[in-house]
Amino acid sequence: HLGCYGWYNARTPNIDAFAETALRYGLAWSTINTTLASHAAMMTGRYPQELGIPRNSFPLAGDIPTLAELLSANGYRTAAFVSCSALSSDMGLARGFDLYDEEFALSAVDQDQRRAEATTAAALRWLDDNSDGPFFLWVHYFDPHFPYDPPPPFDTIYGDDYQGPADGSMAYLEQLWQNEISPTRADLRRLVDLYDGEIAYLDHHLGPLLDRLNRPDTAGALVAVTADHGEHLTERPIKFYHGNYVYQPSIQVPLIIRFPGDGRPHGRTSETVQTLDLFPTLLGAAGIPPAAGTAGRDLSRPAGNTPRTVFAEASRPWNVEDRFPEGYQNIPKATMAVEYPWKLVVTHWRRQVELYNLEKDPLEGLNVAARETDRARDLHRRMTAWRENAGPRAARPDQENLKRLEALGYIQ
Repeated sequence: HLGCYGWYNARTPNIDAFAETALRYGLAWSTINTTLASHAAMMTGRYPQELGIPRNSFPLAGDIPTLAELLSANGYRTAAFVSCSALSSDMGLARGFDLYDEEFALSAVDQDQRRAEATTAAALRWLDDNSDGPFFLWVHYFDPHFPYDPPPPFDTIYGDDYQGPADGSMAYLEQLWQNEISPTRADLRRLVDLYDGEIAYLDHHLGPLLDRLNRPDTAGALVAVTADHGEHLTERPIKFYHGNYVYQPSIQVPLIIRFPGDGRPHGRTSETVQTLDLFPTLLGAAGIPPAAGTAGRDLSRPAGNTPRTVFAEASRPWNVEDRFPEGYQNIPKATMAVEYPWKLVVTHWRRQVELYNLEKDPLEGLNVAARETDRARDLHRRMTAWRENAGPRAARPDQENLKRLEALGYIQ
């Protein structure tokens, strides 16, 4: 829901202005639609299954090198400013950072967090004292996320005449998720307006940081703007939620990179990319070879002509995990394989296989798996190989669990 990506209702002038000077990826996917696992993939260049992180509260193992560790070892000052407790330092992402700032002021919400205004202010203070040499700065914002509660005046910049019950609170959203209420179109529109208000609020307070990075002492930095996951702001399949499915709204994300140097690329590119590509891309900008095992690729280098297949997995529902107690907890959940324009979705716990042509059907409304069986089987073979090559942390199900997979309708 950004202006630079064509959202008609956006008020995101700062990100849009930044995008004018940068390369905007139109086909960028996250690896998973939950906060910790997605960020862990960005910071290590590995898929969550290889890390053994199926969702929040599963810490990163200490033997996997992180972006901050590698940069710090090569003379970079490093700092992180995170804005929700899912990324607290005991989850393993603090390794390698000289400063890992996790001061959360808000606690009566889904999880402890802080507002964008406070996060930007803290990051700017650090940057003013540390911009005289190479640095790695990670600034994480949490505002566009449930509950949908942008502070004034951003709570009324859209739909200020609304008078109904849809206040974006966790209490209201939980009633919605449990089908305890029947929202009107105006109620649903109000929730989208509140979410857009959060994005507008974030953009407003991201502006000073982007401006600071344009000053002469930092203008040569590589700057990337992305998201860990998206949000289902539609009726399908679960309203105003993320985690259960790998449809586009919760797994496709913005990715905008301003590469350093004169004549840097800008505009829109249709290259297929993933957020874990940030790991080798940032290391490459620093002249550091990526650690062995990275699944990402350096986006500063030509992509080549070989079509790329990318994968992602869902993090919910949690109540299906007990079907596979010995294996990686996300095995029964939805999994995605994309070789654009084709996207295969296998949702094991629903016994469901879907194939979409995203070029013709970007809203994923027409499942053509039964018609395009060879293509579906080919993508499934790649998905199976991806699972099998994940390593010991993503322990594959034993023979008994494989039988359960077959009983669920998993394609063989």
